[in-house]
Amino acid sequence: MGVPIGDLNNSKSITVPYKKFHMKFQFIDAENLFGPMTLKACVKDYEDQSEHKDVFPYEIINQMNWKEVLVKIDSFEYEDFKSQLKGSFSLTKDKYDQNFVYFKRFNNRLDYVKYNIIKDTEIMVKPLMNLIDTFEQFNIDILHYISIASCAYATKHYSTYFPSKFNLQADKKQQQEDFDINADCTNPNTYAKPFLLTKLYWKIK
Repeated sequence: MGVPIGDLNNSKSITVPYKKFHMKFQFIDAENLFGPMTLKACVKDYEDQSEHKDVFPYEIINQMNWKEVLVKIDSFEYEDFKSQLKGSFSLTKDKYDQNFVYFKRFNNRLDYVKYNIIKDTEIMVKPLMNLIDTFEQFNIDILHYISIASCAYATKHYSTYFPSKFNLQADKKQQQEDFDINADCTNPNTYAKPFLLTKLYWKIK
């Protein structure tokens, strides 16, 4: 196992070994990249407005009553969407009326729960893919970094050496200003004293 979910001193992740094919799958908490935010805010900031997170009355379900509540075929009442923690409703009455019509697609509340779980997973994929594609064009693999800040830091250094990669309209003259990794960068001054890294220097440093 990797670092347990909830460890504040390390990146939140779980590593699952697949012994048959000698592989390991690492599941990383999306908050490592996006930072602390709700799923609704994540979709709004990193995805188009065509997707939205549905509202579900999680607070009325617990380990004692979940079977009784979820087998019902009638829709949730509007009062079920009132949050005891916030002291307010999680959706407006008009939005509830729209969901009431939408609920008729499902056989019971349990099917509606399954749909919401799948929907929450699907809408998380697009923001992640958008983030991966955004940094991929700059040769930055976000899965090798622990946060957006570290990705941005790597991008800053990349733009310093290869500015033309950040300008899609760059011409050949602009591209010549990029850093040439094959160029000879030795000091042309023959009188310049070369720097030698010694044990004493490293110890003092």
